[in-house]
Amino acid sequence: MFQSRKCRVASAREPVALGKKSLRLGGTIDISVREKQFERTERIQDRAEKLQAKSADIVGIARKILLVIVPVVIALIVYVSWLIFRR
Repeated sequence: MFQSRKCRVASAREPVALGKKSLRLGGTIDISVREKQFERTERIQDRAEKLQAKSADIVGIARKILLVIVPVVIALIVYVSWLIFRR
């Protein structure tokens, strides 16, 4: 039912050798891919910073509006309660 699988254990030097081989074969390709990824990451980071700045502005405006609206709503609740319970 269960078959044992033979796992190949890599030596300690094998990953280094594979890394050197890939650098020799595609070093310029690897660098250009990393540069593209870095540029893309920078663009995404810039967009995120702009979005955070906009949301901070929106939160600031919302706080100012709430400073006006909350007291008005409380005053209306008190007034309506007074109208209901005065009888």
